[in-house]
Amino acid sequence: YKRLFKASLALGNIAQAKEAYQMAVQLDPSDATNKKDLESLQTVEHQQAMIEQFTSEGNTDWDRAVSYCSNILTNCPASIVHSCLKCEYLLRSMKLKEASQFSADLMKNPELMNVPVIKSWRGRIIIYCGNENLGKRTLQDALREDPDLLDAQKTIKLLKLTTAKKEEASNVFKQNQFEQAIAAFDECL
Repeated sequence: YKRLFKASLALGNIAQAKEAYQMAVQLDPSDATNKKDLESLQTVEHQQAMIEQFTSEGNTDWDRAVSYCSNILTNCPASIVHSCLKCEYLLRSMKLKEASQFSADLMKNPELMNVPVIKSWRGRIIIYCGNENLGKRTLQDALREDPDLLDAQKTIKLLKLTTAKKEEASNVFKQNQFEQAIAAFDECL
């Protein structure tokens, strides 16, 4: 159960880690590592509660949510969920450069680099950084691995819609209808 606890915690499966910890303590209450494991578990539970607090409606603080995600990832380095949340919160806090660097680092992590949802986030961030072609290819790679990945599907559909709207706006601009062109380009955003 100690191994299950450590593996579950590393993956960010907090509820499963808690159950494994409780079973390990029941089997060997005098184990010297129980106290340290409990502290790790309580730290991660607190950090998760803080993420929920700072992302709740009416109380959003994306910078602090990013900070708590980073803290959780020190204890849960293979957590797919928290890696994705950090990508999202970096974008919501308008930290595109940091999101780009973090997602690039994820793609170098052997435990996370082949996870389709991580690839999907990387693709979105690449697009937001201005490289639509590479971002689209990254999203398509994610969809080849997981054809049911809704996040990647939605992003590609929105990308197609945005491209069509840009073309429409460009045609209006070419007709010297500048007021309508500005409005059309605003719709693309």
